[in-house]
Amino acid sequence: TRLRILTSCFMVFLGVTFITAIIRIFARNFPYMKVLITAAAVILLGISITDIDTYIARYNIDAFESGKIKYAEDIIYDFDNSDPGVYAEMVRLYESDKLKETQRYDLMLCMSNKIYEYYEIDTKKVNGETQFTFTEREITHDFRSFNLEKRRGEAQVKAFVQEHKEDVVEFLKEEYWYY
Repeated sequence: TRLRILTSCFMVFLGVTFITAIIRIFARNFPYMKVLITAAAVILLGISITDIDTYIARYNIDAFESGKIKYAEDIIYDFDNSDPGVYAEMVRLYESDKLKETQRYDLMLCMSNKIYEYYEIDTKKVNGETQFTFTEREITHDFRSFNLEKRRGEAQVKAFVQEHKEDVVEFLKEEYWYY
């Protein structure tokens, strides 16, 4: 999780602090404050540049694929904030032959959060059969919070729905009461 990564970064900084303090005890002319300020700047710059959410989501997808994580719900935490490459990996994983049916269902559950975000899904009974209609939600993108990566992810989720509409409908038939 994000908290584990940030805590690890802080622990690295504490390690640098203790090492520089020990060096300072034996070498009086050692510029320990310059080293600490430089280390703090490098660590903060690294945290700022790195896309932590995407890193965590990719790690969780790999762990799910290898079996370390049993449920795709554990991926959901960082899925919403990650880059579109993660969406593409989820689709690739969904389409792979290595998954069991329960794992495929878990991935669809994970994707359903985004599907519900981008589509208004209406249900109606026709001859005793539940039918679903997908209507794209009107999402207003304020120029002040525009994010190109999020827009690409939105396009990938919509392409997933169009390509796997039968699977999405089957999933909704089982789970639509939940939402």
